[in-house]
Amino acid sequence: MNFIKNILSTIWLVGWALIFADRNDYAPEDKAEGARPLKENEMEDAVKKFAESMQIKLDKNKYKECDKMNPDGKGRSWKDCDIYWLLYRLRQETLELEAALYNTNRDGVIEETADVGNFAMMIHDIVLSKS
Repeated sequence: MNFIKNILSTIWLVGWALIFADRNDYAPEDKAEGARPLKENEMEDAVKKFAESMQIKLDKNKYKECDKMNPDGKGRSWKDCDIYWLLYRLRQETLELEAALYNTNRDGVIEETADVGNFAMMIHDIVLSKS
């Protein structure tokens, strides 16, 4: 029953976000507060630790067959995946993260945040490569 409640609440939140989202709410990149190019080797420690966790999860899942990574079974990279399928997987991982938080499972939270980050990164990478 909780699973169904989680799905319904996610759908409700996404629906409201789509209704009220306005692209004009965001500052242009050149006007964004704190926007600046990173200097070489400059990155927050928390970002480095998060990226390391993400890489560990990516390496752990490299063995998976194409059909597990992509609904069409084409290719071995996220670059071959449908972006909406990746978004669907991101939502699933977010629910898993919520469950880990609810159960106060520290290791589970760390793993699930890495999964959420990886699916967001995959979408980010595909969008960047198309622009």
